[in-house]
Amino acid sequence: MEQVLVNVLRNAIDAVGRDGTVTVRTSAAARRPLLVVEDTGPGIPAEVQAALFTPFFSTKENGRGIGLTLAQEILTQHGFGFSLGSQPGEPTRFTIRF
Repeated sequence: MEQVLVNVLRNAIDAVGRDGTVTVRTSAAARRPLLVVEDTGPGIPAEVQAALFTPFFSTKENGRGIGLTLAQEILTQHGFGFSLGSQPGEPTRFTIRF
């Protein structure tokens, strides 16, 4: 789980640059704990979202494209649900359902 959080937080920090905000919060829905990482970056276009969990896909100049793929693998192996929600110009949210 540590590696999942490192990868998700690193992406969020990269997205916001120097002037944005990254928020981490916990809550529960239907008696199930949630962890949400939200950033105020520019959002992710739909065509990019469709490829984000593809191995070796990256939008970063020096990206390797393994961070979200690894996060997906770890979360799936632990039986945790997750989602990524983003619209251009809106906050991006990565949600983990434990």
